[in-house]
Amino acid sequence: MIDIFVKDLSFSALLDTYGPVLSEKKQQILGYYYNDDYSLSEISELTGISRQGVRDCIKKGEEELRRLEADLGILETERENRRTVAAVISEIETVKNERGDPQLSEALDGILKKLQNLVAEESIEDF
Repeated sequence: MIDIFVKDLSFSALLDTYGPVLSEKKQQILGYYYNDDYSLSEISELTGISRQGVRDCIKKGEEELRRLEADLGILETERENRRTVAAVISEIETVKNERGDPQLSEALDGILKKLQNLVAEESIEDF
């Protein structure tokens, strides 16, 4: 039986969020694998752990990250918040365009800018 080991890049975001909760060894190995894009063999050479040991550590780390997200839901909450902010931005833009009041438009522009900066800051932290 062939064991296909496919890299799921969503683990990079999970690692950024929950990495400090993992053991130092798991953090390091998962970081090499997901953030630095090292192969199992390269990680094995760097850490002195067998290739199979590296694979097992990655699998266990992934399970732990999945469990943490299932229990805490931090990433899902962040995604939900981004969707909400995007909907608010859209509603503000609609009101601004429909009213045509220059004073209201100026006030809404300030609010839009703050919301867009907030979304941009969150997006930068995601990568």
